Amino acid sequence: MADGPVVIFVDFANHDFSAERTEALKPMAEEIGRAPGFLWKIWTEDRQAGRAGGVYLFSSRALAETYVEAHRLRLAKRGVHEMVAEYRSINATLSAINHAPVGQLPSGQ
Repeated sequence: MADGPVVIFVDFANHDFSAERTEALKPMAEEIGRAPGFLWKIWTEDRQAGRAGGVYLFSSRALAETYVEAHRLRLAKRGVHEMVAEYRSINATLSAINHAPVGQLPSGQ
C-alpha cells in the first residue's frame, strides 16, 4: 500500500468556546502549521456536546502519526487527557470532483 495523504479526525472534551480561547490558541495554530507533512486543518467545535478537535490533512500516515503523538502531549499539558484520533486515506480523484482542496496534495496522488 502506497503511503499517500492521510486525513486525521481529532476529538476531545472541551467546554471553553470563548473568544479569549480562540485568541489564546492562535500561537498553537501557527505551531501546528509548521508540523512536518502538515497540509491543512479545519478546527471543529460542538458546543452542545462539549467537544472540540479538528480535521487535518497530512502528506503521509507516518508524519500524521508523529504529529498526533506530539499533539497528545501538547493537549495533556493543557489538561486534556482523552483525545481520540482516527486516520483515513483519501480518494483524491473523487474528492477533486467534490471541490476538496486536493490541489495541495503531494504529486503522484
